[in-house]
Amino acid sequence: MRKRQKPIMTYEHSFNDGHGIVELELLFIALDRPEDVRKIKSLELTGCYINELSEVPKAALAHMKGRVNRYPSKAFCQEPYWSGIIADTNPCPTNHWIYEDFEEHHHDNHILFKQPPGLLKNEDNKWIRNPNADNASHLPDDYYVKLSQGQSQEFINVFCLGIWGTVGFGKSVYPEFNSDLHAVEDIEAIQGEPLFLGVDFGLTPACIVGQVSARGQVRLLKEFVGIDVGLRTFFESIVIPGIQKAFPYCQIGSCVADPSGAARDQILDEMSCISELNSLGIKTEAARTNMLEPRIASVRYFLNRMIDGKPAFVLSKKGCPVLYNAFVKEYVYKRIAVAGEERYKEAPDKNMASHISDATQYLCLSLSSDNILIEKQANNQSVNMFNPVMRIF
Repeated sequence: MRKRQKPIMTYEHSFNDGHGIVELELLFIALDRPEDVRKIKSLELTGCYINELSEVPKAALAHMKGRVNRYPSKAFCQEPYWSGIIADTNPCPTNHWIYEDFEEHHHDNHILFKQPPGLLKNEDNKWIRNPNADNASHLPDDYYVKLSQGQSQEFINVFCLGIWGTVGFGKSVYPEFNSDLHAVEDIEAIQGEPLFLGVDFGLTPACIVGQVSARGQVRLLKEFVGIDVGLRTFFESIVIPGIQKAFPYCQIGSCVADPSGAARDQILDEMSCISELNSLGIKTEAARTNMLEPRIASVRYFLNRMIDGKPAFVLSKKGCPVLYNAFVKEYVYKRIAVAGEERYKEAPDKNMASHISDATQYLCLSLSSDNILIEKQANNQSVNMFNPVMRIF
């Protein structure tokens, strides 16, 4: 069966701008997948407009920079003319490449324009329409007010206020996660309390660092995510120095890792991954199981609990940005392309967010098992019914 590529949609228009006849040709190209970048490699353009830049691969923008300012050629047109790239997007997470390139690094040829927010707070601390909002004259007066009703603060920040943030779509693995409840900007480590690690192996190793408060609250403080790096190098060069710098007054108590890391390498005949960590002085044991359902259930165990009016599970947005995005947006069940009722795959989609999610599951699996055991032991204790106030005659 031969695969036929669909032709690029074009639109041609001629008009007089007061200085002469202008012949305009527009090309409409989908660039939402990395393989779509090849469509633009041979184009000669004057300018480009990219809609929803956050949904476009970074490579598309990089290649597009080399395709504009090529028509008309210098030999054909001696007079200077405008050429460049214009793009629009909703605010992205702070670990997105757009935030890094346009907000943090401030490249000379990059200019970021921020639209006024759609909502303002009135004297009663309620959301009201901002008359200076983008496109306000073409929208109903209550458009943004209705849009914000029943939504999380993170959703309002991104789609109503134009603030950098993360909003998830699709079927989340953890619908119990509430960004307003289970996530805070930053968490200070409890000095003197041990650190607990959860580790996922592979060429994209991940490590989550957490603590457990005296009341049993799981506090995820920091994450470490590697790309195409060996386990020993990952820990010696990234994890261990990072922990020593971030938590100088805390020691590593224990580490729970992917059970598959207990097997030795049959090709290189080296130590197992868990043995490697133990050789580095990190007391590591394999998680009780690698089955997906118990791992996900262990995280939900803490998400669904409250301790002294506070959530039993809380993470730092600053220390764990990839994990935060996983909970909100990235760690999801991928939809199956079938007609009719929505159907999803049984396992979460494998991506960069899944590795740190696995590491978190291994850690929570250990902590939840310990908590459940303690609770069962407490419930099985005999109760002393003696009451010195009551007397039976």
